[in-house]
Amino acid sequence: MKKIKLSFFFISLLSCHLWAQDVSKEYQHNTKQNILNISFSQGIAYGMPSNWRPIDPNMSIQFDSPKIGTQFGVSIGIRLTDINYLNISYANQYNGKKFSEKYYDQYYKTWFHLNNFDFYQRRQFLSLKYITKLTTNIEFGAGFSYMFVRSSRVYITPSFNQNGDIVNYNIALYGRQSLRSDDAMSITAMVGYIYPINDYVELGLKMGGHLAIVGFESVYLTPFLRVNL
Repeated sequence: MKKIKLSFFFISLLSCHLWAQDVSKEYQHNTKQNILNISFSQGIAYGMPSNWRPIDPNMSIQFDSPKIGTQFGVSIGIRLTDINYLNISYANQYNGKKFSEKYYDQYYKTWFHLNNFDFYQRRQFLSLKYITKLTTNIEFGAGFSYMFVRSSRVYITPSFNQNGDIVNYNIALYGRQSLRSDDAMSITAMVGYIYPINDYVELGLKMGGHLAIVGFESVYLTPFLRVNL
């Protein structure tokens, strides 16, 4: 049984090698070989909603970021072989909406009104991926990302008089307050379809996702424009 498994492994490895050679020859025949490429993408992203309080812990109200948002990305590819290249990218995912709400806070025993408050969650990814051509039109990539998570937040601080009574409330809105301590590495993977316009310009559609230490983070679907240099 062990010999059969080893034989199957080596046969599979040889088949993949021969298949990769065929793809490499076809890609080299049909496409001009460029050293660098730069891509721009814009599309939609699905992210897990915030499970953390985006506001002061003393406040009773809580907002949740929407699941569907947008993603913008830019990347640079460095060709290693005919079908493989190294990709360095930056992506910005934004999930947010505006609130205009009046509510009674039981902790401070008073009413508060947030007018057109922009609550959002922003995920930013710096990624390094190894991408290979599966066919002349389909590519697959996997690698690692360093992830930053930011969100808007509300702080309410009471002002007291000499007798210790609350006379006023100071409301502060922070737009780039980190709510998490796990800004760290995540695993990323993507698959893309490419439609060459000419030797220097390509259009495409890619789908991918990120898996962080704490679990699933987001998936995205973005059209892109690639320029071969």
